[in-house]
Amino acid sequence: MLSIVGEVMSKPEIAHAIITDINKGDDMTVTSRVITAFNEPSFKLKYISRAK
Repeated sequence: MLSIVGEVMSKPEIAHAIITDINKGDDMTVTSRVITAFNEPSFKLKYISRAK
């Protein structure tokens, strides 16, 4: 499993939508929103790690 940590600067609504969909168990929408967030020009990657 990968842990990817980043932030979407000035776009808290994206993070809120992802958290809401996680809580609903809507994995397909979560995946779509995460891909969208990665493509946002304001996305800043903090770090990536692999669980052991």
